Amino acid sequence: MNDNDQLIWILEDDPGSQFVYEEILCIRYQVRFFSTLSLLEKTLASESESRPQLLIADLRLPGESFLRYLGSDHRKQFLSFPFLVVSSVDDLDALRFCFAEGALDYITKPFGKGELIVKVERILSKKAMTSASCSKTDFIEIDPISFTIKRGKKASSPLTSREF
Repeated sequence: MNDNDQLIWILEDDPGSQFVYEEILCIRYQVRFFSTLSLLEKTLASESESRPQLLIADLRLPGESFLRYLGSDHRKQFLSFPFLVVSSVDDLDALRFCFAEGALDYITKPFGKGELIVKVERILSKKAMTSASCSKTDFIEIDPISFTIKRGKKASSPLTSREF
């Protein structure tokens, strides 16, 4: 699957932020925007909709909170694909909660173009690596010197110290 075939959903209500995402990501990926949680839920409930490879979600939406949504029973719908959180909230408790609920990363606004691209690429490449088929006899090798993980013939790119 090349980058242009990968679908990213973005939960963001601010048109200015949507424009920034469009400028950064639409060159590399297929992008679909949702301005409300209810619209996202409706799309998730549709059996005919293909699922994204990644969801990028803003924590604060008008009258709604993705943070509250993560703690609800509806969260189970997110188990089938990875998500990262983007927010102007730089709160340690919110950060911890998002990671505890399965967020793969947390970006604080305003963010740099390069930061977003690298984080999205890392998440999508790790998803591809974990979905690659390996035999049951393949072992996972962890290299603390190069900060890489190897499974079978597949190796990760060097991880950050936090990821490692």
